[in-house]
Amino acid sequence: MIHILICLILCRFFTIESYKLHHTRVVVLPGYGCNSNDYNDIVKNCEKRNIEVDVVPISRLDWLKPFKGMFNKKFWTYDLTPDDTFDWYLNKARNTLEESFKKNNNNPVVLCGHSAGGWLARALMQNKTIYGTNNLTYSYVSALVTMGTPNIISNIKTYDTTRGCLTYVNKHYPGAYFHKQGIKYITLGSYSKKVDKNNTELFSKNRIILNSYLTVLGNHSTPHYIYGDGMVPLDACHLDNSIKLTFNDVFHFKRHKKRWYGDESVINSWLHYLTVML
Repeated sequence: MIHILICLILCRFFTIESYKLHHTRVVVLPGYGCNSNDYNDIVKNCEKRNIEVDVVPISRLDWLKPFKGMFNKKFWTYDLTPDDTFDWYLNKARNTLEESFKKNNNNPVVLCGHSAGGWLARALMQNKTIYGTNNLTYSYVSALVTMGTPNIISNIKTYDTTRGCLTYVNKHYPGAYFHKQGIKYITLGSYSKKVDKNNTELFSKNRIILNSYLTVLGNHSTPHYIYGDGMVPLDACHLDNSIKLTFNDVFHFKRHKKRWYGDESVINSWLHYLTVML
């Protein structure tokens, strides 16, 4: 824990020249409700370091597509798979990955998923080959970075708001699934916003945040406070066998005068580890 905290402090002062990632290209997978333009900060801050970025082309209207799952009987039994309701997203992500791979001279790229984009990246990687192809995952992906991703959810089936999709991912591709094949995993989470589990105010901002946390974790075991980034609880962010980076002042979405996962200092933190590992 101490070495990670030291790293986070030093990352604020690293110069652009500090990062010499050869043959590295990043594919950003947008989070639920977001569109491609929401990640301009990440594109800009990576390109300062001569790291090219491709963002999966998602629009806000695209996020209406998962509602088709309501017509699938598995929706009502919480047994949906990513292919049932997020096939449209996975197809776009695969196409972007393949294009990025070619632009990178057929060298593997880094997947960077924000929020739901993190677990959808895990679904894209599957258990051997890239979704919808026969291409070996470790030939196309060198690392996965998840930012504020609800990687872990309650084991109570009915708490899975994806109606089974995330449960499916965790069952079939648990933890840092490809770490033995050399793919690096870095998971980012934050405890910038704490809420009282015993909050009884029905319409307060803190109550809304609490409901968001509880939706992911279910009946959290802590007696008082739950910590997270204002949307996703910290306890849900980190995967087993990943490099775990935890911040105390990073929020889930971009906010005025607040740090978020696309800020330069946050990007510096995981780029530093990639510099060492790749």
